[in-house]
Amino acid sequence: MMLVAPSVSVAASDPLEPEQWAVAPGAILDLPAAWELSRGAGVTVAVIDSGIDLTHPDLAANLWTNTKEIAGNGRDDDGNGYVDDVNGIDLTTSGADNTPDDRNGHGTHVAGTIAAARDGRGVVGVAFKAKLMTIRVLDRNGLGTTEAVAAGVRYAASNGARIINMSLNGPAPSQALTAAVNAACSANVLLVVSAGNGGSNVDTTASYPVSIPSPCMVGVAGTSPAGGGRDLASNSNYGRYTIALAAPGVEVLSTALGGGYELRTGTSMATPHVAGVAALMLAVNPALTAPELRGRIMGAARAATLPVIAGYLEAADAVRAAASAVSQTLGQPPKLAAINVQVSGLTNHRWLQAQLTVAGSRALVRRYDVRARGRRIALIHTRRSTFVLRVHVRRAPRTISVVARDRAGRPVASLSAKVGVLREAKPYLGRKKPLATTSGLLWRATGMPASRPTHAAVAKRAPNPSATDSITIGGSQTVGALVADLIYYYRHATPGTARFNIVAGSSAIGIADAYRGVVSIGLAARDRRGSDPPGVVFTRMAGSAVCVATNARNELRNITGAQLREIVAGALTSWSQLPASGITGPLSIAAEPAFEGTQDAFDEAFLSPDVARAYRARYLPSAALVRQAIAHRRSAIGWLDLAHTAGLNVPSVDGIPCTLASVRSRRYPARHGLSFVTRGQPKGAAARFIRWVRTSGVARRVIAGRYVPVR
Repeated sequence: MMLVAPSVSVAASDPLEPEQWAVAPGAILDLPAAWELSRGAGVTVAVIDSGIDLTHPDLAANLWTNTKEIAGNGRDDDGNGYVDDVNGIDLTTSGADNTPDDRNGHGTHVAGTIAAARDGRGVVGVAFKAKLMTIRVLDRNGLGTTEAVAAGVRYAASNGARIINMSLNGPAPSQALTAAVNAACSANVLLVVSAGNGGSNVDTTASYPVSIPSPCMVGVAGTSPAGGGRDLASNSNYGRYTIALAAPGVEVLSTALGGGYELRTGTSMATPHVAGVAALMLAVNPALTAPELRGRIMGAARAATLPVIAGYLEAADAVRAAASAVSQTLGQPPKLAAINVQVSGLTNHRWLQAQLTVAGSRALVRRYDVRARGRRIALIHTRRSTFVLRVHVRRAPRTISVVARDRAGRPVASLSAKVGVLREAKPYLGRKKPLATTSGLLWRATGMPASRPTHAAVAKRAPNPSATDSITIGGSQTVGALVADLIYYYRHATPGTARFNIVAGSSAIGIADAYRGVVSIGLAARDRRGSDPPGVVFTRMAGSAVCVATNARNELRNITGAQLREIVAGALTSWSQLPASGITGPLSIAAEPAFEGTQDAFDEAFLSPDVARAYRARYLPSAALVRQAIAHRRSAIGWLDLAHTAGLNVPSVDGIPCTLASVRSRRYPARHGLSFVTRGQPKGAAARFIRWVRTSGVARRVIAGRYVPVR
């Protein structure tokens, strides 16, 4: 492994930045453009790994600090169960010491990729203004226990991290880790996890924790420098339905122990690129929930032929998507949930700590009234979706009650939660139990595995969530906009119905998530194909079409299929070759990526298989952004969903207009379906909603305003 001596420079950029191929302007990651919008300030990323070199000059300035803890006094000042956790915690021992200094180098390298400072020395991190919370779970050999990792996830979620980086994996599941992942998701934390380095398909050979189905988890494969990061690394795991993205993971230059810098390879190195981009996104839009953040970062990926769900990580488009995103409460009242409620400390000096989260319309809430033993112990004023209460109590209550009140003091949501007792720090590790013999061993992605745990594997897919009374919907943004309107009318037509949670993404994401049980209902802007995963059911709700569109000032009224093929083949590149347009100059092409589904409808209708794609299209993650690009550039031409063509010039193709009437009559060739996707036949609340959409007169009228309803 090559080591590079640390250096100091007063240059505007860090001296080793030119050697970071993922940061280069020509790389597919496109970080320089993302940095014009965000640098990650105000976001805390937890690194669950082998620790961090706390004195490294490129990392020290960006270390997270627990301001409620007094360093070196041997006490648990903030009552969270850990003594002197100033920069994080050390979960590799059962002792009270919590200095998470790295003795392996793996975590230090990961941390540098996320947030090495841009300070004129060494390398630069993806989110070089973000803070790094250090959680040491791997020893000097790169090994640790699932119990420690689970405790690290809970610690990060309870202490303000919005993103968790886990560049580690192992072959066996763990109930404790799954429960911790679910708790972190409820606390609005995004978990970014490495795919692993076995060169295996994790759709069929599970790897943990990346195979845990969660709407808050992003699995990451690694790419090599060839072509700016377009080739999958030879040893990277993959999975078309499990691994979300691919990011740079070969010969990544980052921070090393002792203040130096080194090259490392593995999906462990790819994962922090995604965590860093997520931090850039949260910095421009802190209101995004973890599932929304996951959907946006995947939806903004650049389409690829790689065996992953979405494609290549694309930083600039991801940050733009986050900046323009608006959370949808869907008209739902607030709903409170307790993530963790516990007391700790001495009998006469106890801390009560409660981590609470609120979903739905938070704008209704003005304050939270917290009571224990019949009296008020706190009154909280916050607009955050997740917040932590810490208060002194003389005696530990058995339960607490929380009431959310509106401006007039009326209750709009409430909960009652049992109070647990934290008796000692790190009790789950045991006092004499060596790590090497603990069941459920994990190893970092670039290291060698420990002995395989003896307990049996469990199914990697979650129980079918469509049978519950809470419906999570995710996938195509084109379909999602329609479904959000349908949910509004459904909730008014059926009082007391299920709660809905809808997040953006793409058709490919919706199908993969429905297959793995991550969402109750996936959304796809297409019909079922033979290549889709087994067992998924497509229920069509509407018909649409992909239209060719130009700027409103373009006079083009008709374009032929032959001309479209010439555009794609690179033979027709200037408007002067289309004199009916009334403009000159080069064509600027915009379109949605292939994983949304609309591109396929266009290709099947207008292109032949032998047409080579020589054109340079600007692929944008949603039809709304494609429309915006065409509307603001006179030279633009593109193809997008029918419902998004308002205000644009929509020429006919071979004399057939792209309209609702031509879609209804099946004359227009580039038609596609808008579908619900479920794992098996829909059940419970999901089935009732889908049935209402397909049969209700109200739903049909809503759909008919922009699409063709199913008959």
